Amino acid sequence: MLQVPNSNDSSDAMSLLGTFLLQGWVMTDELCSEEGCPVPIMRSKDGAIKFCVNHDPLPTSNSRNTKKIPSAPAPATLEAEGDDGAFEQPSSTTSDSDEFRLQQERREQSSKASQLIGQRMLQRWVLLNETCPNEACFAIPLVRHPSNKTMYCVICEQSYQPEKDSSTHPEETKPSSTASSTVAAPAPVQPAATAPSQQQQQQQQQQKEEGPVHSPLDSPAVDRSIKRQKKTESILLGTSSLQTSREATTSAVQCLSAKMADLTATLPHTSDAKELVLLCKSLEACAKALNACVTAMNICHSHSHSA
Repeated sequence: MLQVPNSNDSSDAMSLLGTFLLQGWVMTDELCSEEGCPVPIMRSKDGAIKFCVNHDPLPTSNSRNTKKIPSAPAPATLEAEGDDGAFEQPSSTTSDSDEFRLQQERREQSSKASQLIGQRMLQRWVLLNETCPNEACFAIPLVRHPSNKTMYCVICEQSYQPEKDSSTHPEETKPSSTASSTVAAPAPVQPAATAPSQQQQQQQQQQKEEGPVHSPLDSPAVDRSIKRQKKTESILLGTSSLQTSREATTSAVQCLSAKMADLTATLPHTSDAKELVLLCKSLEACAKALNACVTAMNICHSHSHSA
């Protein structure tokens, strides 16, 4: 039978599971091989890395890539001091209070990061697999700005430039010159547009001399008016449908962000192994649905600009 760990270790492990799920790691149905550890195994998307957040080194991109959960304290031992045979027992109250304070700060930081990341994703920011390199941020994933591609941490509020950002700017300036040259090429086609207008003037003069034969509804002016009206109606319909889709997607992102914040807040208070697995799977599903909604929002935004 599995043994339920103490509340401090369980809460810290669940906070780490939620953080790694936000970073895109996959939670498996395998449990840790350590006796008495009910924490499920996490793996990378390609399956190359597997680890337990409670016993294995944490694969983070910053300096906190080593094991952060302290092992159970060893039983206190008596140490000899001096030659008089006196013994003293080391006190662990200070270290326990520091550890509890650190775990509490991590839980509060993880909950705050989930809410702030959800707000940024509503503004079309992109959640990244990279974590903040700041020592004060514990495995907090970075988000990317929708326009200038700057990476940002919602906890320490520091901005980071991508490594390949400098090499991409010169490449983006080259197509602009070629695009201007290609657009300037079709310019000589304009004189051809004057020919139909002269023919129409001749036809109108002939119709005036011969008298009205056809109905006014068959005139070119009426045809152009009808086509212009149909085009305006189609543009209005497309704009209204894009607006409806954008509002529905925004509402879905807000609901998913609130649900993810509730699930993250429930993690520290859950100790049952089965409930923890179901809770973490729900977090993973919310994260995937949130990314899908943000992608749909970006598509609607690009279509509205093109329209």
